[in-house]
Amino acid sequence: MIYALTPYYQKENLTDKEKASSQQKRVPELWNINVSLHFTLVPNPPVFRAEECLSEGNIITLVWQPCPGIGIDYYTLEIDDGVGGNFRKVYRGIETMCTIEGLHFKSMYRARVKAHNQSGYSAYSDRLVIQTSAQSWFHMDAARSSTSGLQFSNSNRSVTCQSMEDCVALASTGLSRGVHYWEFLIDRLDPGGQPSFGIAKNDCNKEAMLGMDRLTCQHHGRIALVNDDVI
Repeated sequence: MIYALTPYYQKENLTDKEKASSQQKRVPELWNINVSLHFTLVPNPPVFRAEECLSEGNIITLVWQPCPGIGIDYYTLEIDDGVGGNFRKVYRGIETMCTIEGLHFKSMYRARVKAHNQSGYSAYSDRLVIQTSAQSWFHMDAARSSTSGLQFSNSNRSVTCQSMEDCVALASTGLSRGVHYWEFLIDRLDPGGQPSFGIAKNDCNKEAMLGMDRLTCQHHGRIALVNDDVI
């Protein structure tokens, strides 16, 4: 781009006649300035790699194609609530893959992603629809359970309590809505043992009986042994 500039010179203490003569004789002088302007375009919308996106249990992994040829500062990934509700942001970063845990089972999630650079952000990608598993499969999670008196076996599908104190064992999969059904089998119950079954949040008191704080709820009362029969 070329700009033409005309410099102006003014001498001091000129008479009116000299000023008029100077204005008539002054010849504009051109200054040529070459200015190079570089524009960074906003990115194109990212594209999901549908063949690489996975769903296992209530965990989904989403993968998308990097935007070619343009420096990307970060991506923003959004999903809805699994029932056609509003989108919410679940990831912001430079990676082109994101794993989302703790989703609802038997739900159809919509996902979209956009790219950002210094010039702005792209349009959203085409929406990807991915479904979580219809059934919940889980095992006991030793890392999130009581730290005393519990022994886990059978790939964490069996738990044995060797303490007379209250102990809470949490499962590996969380649930937040829906109607669910479980069965559990008591292999052995010694006199004085009182197992119970219920629901709890991750940060509940692991050393207290279910139902004793606001983060747990006992669904099945304590089981006692009377005359060698479980009641």
